[in-house]
Amino acid sequence: MLSRLFAILMLLPIATFAADQARETQLIGTWNVSFLGSVTRIALRPDHTCTVWHRTGEHTRSEIETWQLKGDHLRVGASEVLIQSITDGQLEVTIPEDTLAVWTRAK
Repeated sequence: MLSRLFAILMLLPIATFAADQARETQLIGTWNVSFLGSVTRIALRPDHTCTVWHRTGEHTRSEIETWQLKGDHLRVGASEVLIQSITDGQLEVTIPEDTLAVWTRAK
């Protein structure tokens, strides 16, 4: 009985790691985010770097950032969101103040 419990406890971090890896694979790609009159495009790469383009009106700026996933928390640069759901074409996240934002995969 004790050895079975020990085996389960040893496999739990491996299962968690595998789940995070699968979700990371789903996140890789380019996403469009429209929020409060601005449009942002985020390109998440497998090496955990990303490019973020912000467009407000006629002005566009880009930034090179890193990204990290811990459980349901996605950090892009200094910003963090909580993933609510993800499909092949859509990512729903909660941003600060519990606002739901929808990201759509760029074609």
